[in-house]
Amino acid sequence: MTTVRVDRETKKDLLKISAKLQVKKGENVTFNETIKYLIKQYKKGEREEIEDLFGILAEEDVEDTRKLVRQLRKEGYERVTSLERSVSD
Repeated sequence: MTTVRVDRETKKDLLKISAKLQVKKGENVTFNETIKYLIKQYKKGEREEIEDLFGILAEEDVEDTRKLVRQLRKEGYERVTSLERSVSD
């Protein structure tokens, strides 16, 4: 075994990823397994898997997501306005 030194922030991130992998696998996961997983995903070019772990939105999905948020806000505003009208009648 080799010792790898990481700063506190990196260790914290590794712990988060390890925890998510443990939930996904249903068993304990070591830092070594977590690092292997990240390397494997990097090599395979599967950014989506890594983005999911961090909650990152893929660049190509940003505009569609913005449109959806605008639409949902508009619908919410319309519902509130409709309720206000019905209450004041």
